[in-house]
Amino acid sequence: MSISKEEILKIANLAKLRLTQAEAVKFEDQLSDILEYVDQIQKIDLNNVEPSISGAEDIIHPLREDKVKDSVPETIKQSYKLKDNYLLAPGVFKK
Repeated sequence: MSISKEEILKIANLAKLRLTQAEAVKFEDQLSDILEYVDQIQKIDLNNVEPSISGAEDIIHPLREDKVKDSVPETIKQSYKLKDNYLLAPGVFKK
């Protein structure tokens, strides 16, 4: 499906947009491409497709087991500041 430059200018007028002739030609090509793509999508047979919110309702994802590890001593030594083996970060809220 294609759209004419006149239709582009009419739509722009309804939307209170000012388009140059070059912009009208550019949008004519772009909107024609979009409308052709929509036509292709509308031709897809979806009769045997069940409605879905995310498309992944039937996929079961088991939760992974969390494994707690101690920090590597070398990493702790490279930190900016330490206090009682804890890393100190700069304050977020200052008075």
